[in-house]
Order: sequence, then C-alpha cells, then structure tokens
Amino acid sequence: MKISIKNIIACIASLVVFNAAMAQQDQVILTGTFTEKINADLQLIKTVNGKIENLGEYTINPSNPDFVFAFSADSTINYSFQIKTLKQGHIRLEADKWFAIPLTLKPGQNYSLKVTLSKLNAEKKTGFEFKPGTRKSSVAFVSGKFVNWKVGVNVTIQRVVDGGYETINSFSNRNEKPFLLPCLVKEEGFYYLISQRWKIRVYLKPADKLELVIDGMSGSYEVINGSEENQLVQKWQQLIHPIIAYGYNILAMQKDSLNITSYLKIYEGLESAIADFRNNINHTGSRFSKLFEMAIDVDKDLAPILFLFNSSAKKTNGFISIPNNFNDVPDFYNRFIQPGKFNDGSILNIGEARFYMNLY
Repeated sequence: MKISIKNIIACIASLVVFNAAMAQQDQVILTGTFTEKINADLQLIKTVNGKIENLGEYTINPSNPDFVFAFSADSTINYSFQIKTLKQGHIRLEADKWFAIPLTLKPGQNYSLKVTLSKLNAEKKTGFEFKPGTRKSSVAFVSGKFVNWKVGVNVTIQRVVDGGYETINSFSNRNEKPFLLPCLVKEEGFYYLISQRWKIRVYLKPADKLELVIDGMSGSYEVINGSEENQLVQKWQQLIHPIIAYGYNILAMQKDSLNITSYLKIYEGLESAIADFRNNINHTGSRFSKLFEMAIDVDKDLAPILFLFNSSAKKTNGFISIPNNFNDVPDFYNRFIQPGKFNDGSILNIGEARFYMNLY
C-alpha cells in the first residue's frame, strides 16, 4: 500500500521545515560510552516550568556500551542524563539502580560523555567526563514524519543480533510530529523501526541520513531521502505487498481476509516478478547484495508460511488464539521443506531469521 501523493507532499514540506530547524545552531549531538560492562537503560530529560519532558532513550549492554542522543537545546533549560542499571532476574533483566548526571548544554555545541559507573558521584563530579566534542562519524540518522496517526506512538530502532532484534534507541511521538532518531552504526546492515503495531526494515551504514514518511496505521512507508540501498528495500516491500498485506509486518493479523486459495493464487502470480527482482540486484559482491538477497529469500518463504500458520488460528469471542499447529497443509508448501535449509550462518543478519527457524 502506497501513501497518497497529497500526504507525501505535505510531509516533504514539513520535513524541509523540520530539517532546516534542526540544522540551526540549537541542535546538539551527545555521544558517549560506559567504560565498564553493564546493562542499562539511558534517558535524556529536560525540565521546563516544573514539567519533565523525555528527549530520548537508549539501551546499552556489555557488547554495545556506546550511545547517542540528538535534540534541540536551550541554555536556559535544565537537562539530566538518567541511568537505570539492569540486573538479571529470574526470567529477564530487571531494574537495579538509578543514577542522574545534570548537564548544562550550549545550543549548537556537540558533546561527549564518558561514564565510569562504579565511581559515579554526580554531586562530587566524579566518575564521568563531560566535555565539548565532535560528532562521531558512525552516527546515522533516521528522520521523518507520521501520517494517518493521531495518537501517541513509541518507536524503537533495533539492531539484528543472532537472527533477532535488540533495542538501541527509542522515541515517543504525538500528533504526527516529525522525528529524529540517531543510531550508532558500527557495521552496515539491516536495522528495524518497530512500534507496538508494525515493523519496518531499513539498511544503515555509518553516517547515513534516511528520511521517511510512515503511515502509522499500516506501517507502509516512502523513502523521501535516502541511500540507493533503502530505495531498493522499499521497492521490494512494494513488490511483495500483495503477499504480505495480511499482516506479515504488522502485529495484528487481518484474520478476516485470510483465504488460502486466493492467497496462493496471488503468490504464484508474483513468483516470476520476485525472481526477476532478485536477479537484477546491481550490487554484486557487496555486503548489501548478500544480505538483501538473503532477506528476499526469507520474505518469500516466511510470508506464505506465516500466512498458513495464522490462517489456522481460531477466533473466540472476538479474540484470535495463537495457532499451535499446521492443519491441512496444501502440497504447494512442500517447496519450502529442504534439507540443510539453514546451513549458512549469515542468515542470522536478518531480523526475522530466528522466528523463521523456530517456526520451521
């Protein structure tokens, strides 16, 4: 599903204004690192007239201790860098301790922050080093605007780890306001924007700037400004929309539209176009081409399998149950059963891989 031309033009106009404002002297990029291995949720807040506003959140772990925030600053406002450390609970990581570092910021100045948590004492100004600095070259920016989304939305950007997702950064947005989401990219690859409703796959390299218009209800999107790789990723999503429209990238499956006979007819009608698209990727030998071809293979197999899996779910009192088996599997699906199907570990660079492997 494509976003209307009217909405795109309106969004481009607002993004031009937004980006021009962000380019003014009030923008601040705060990058930093923790010197010790730790799991923590970070938050940057400001206090205006006694009211607290969240400017962004970032998640770090022992393998990824670096962070970045991007926002507009005002020298008359109080800012605070909040740290919530996490410890292993019975099932998952749980909150442990809280720390806060007050920050004084000058509009237009970039800063760096180094934290040694075991020595941190904000009042004595020990355990941290805060100073003006330059922006890291590895910072990529995803910006854009929502349409068809009048309510609040929380969106995270997540990296791929072992075929699954790991949260990096997040923001909350209301009333279709423009957003700016910075991300430290150590190695180019697929990243995912994920809300409570949908997920969007993008390809990021260090220093990338990607601008999107996102339909908040459906998760469909348009690349307004971005790399050739992201243009191709969007074209792929548009091509396969007929076979993923049931909810492949949406958490709420459209159960009422599930009809296996109609779906397989649509799928078979797209197979030649899918093969042509894959064969015509003109980045031969690059990291992108390898990962993109792998993502295409995952999508074209997982989409019909997930369709079948969810079409067997039963609806009771308005709620759809979680399916637990495959019933009456058409012969069409035999093509997806192959010995050694997952013998290349590179598939774990695709966010859907772990789910696919577990489902398989």
